[in-house]
Amino acid sequence: WTVQKLKIYLEKEKMSLKIIDPTLRPSQNYGGSVEVYSVEKEGQLYILKWAKKGNKNDKFSRYGENAIRREARLLERAAGVHGITHLVETYGSVGDYVAIRKEHFPGASLGMLKQIGRKIEDKGLMKKLCRTVEDLHSLGIVDLEIAPRNVVIHPFQEDLRLIEIASGKVRENMSENNFNKYRNQDWKDLENLETDCFF
Repeated sequence: WTVQKLKIYLEKEKMSLKIIDPTLRPSQNYGGSVEVYSVEKEGQLYILKWAKKGNKNDKFSRYGENAIRREARLLERAAGVHGITHLVETYGSVGDYVAIRKEHFPGASLGMLKQIGRKIEDKGLMKKLCRTVEDLHSLGIVDLEIAPRNVVIHPFQEDLRLIEIASGKVRENMSENNFNKYRNQDWKDLENLETDCFF
């Protein structure tokens, strides 16, 4: 990328944010398969996720749009679960975009802490994460992509959040065998997380 191309790209991103919600102020772009921004509204930080709508006849071009819509449905279903970042607003279709705004949880991902060789001593936090996963499973949500990059711990290590459940699947859309397979994989992922990130 040349500096000029990067400037044009960033200006387009800012314009997209203004179309979705002109009251948001961009703070940081986290990137990913959909656009993920830390944004500020009325002095409060949030996470804004958005994607450009794809061509109705081209499944691949609609990947980001479908991911945003799926995450909105999962977060609505999990509204009462402690330990996740909750849905604040579903923008639905705004011009050429589809977007959601989620809670922002301050801290560092366990993945970042792992990279610098830090592990968490408080096993109570691991128990909280296990309760969150149990609650999501009880709502029929599995395949939670439990990984160090998707778990954020508060700076004072008093709480944590599973910040990403967008890849989740719901019980109604699969056989009981597949549901159990995904549920068991979530528990294996939790065990690996505990081994890698906790004393």
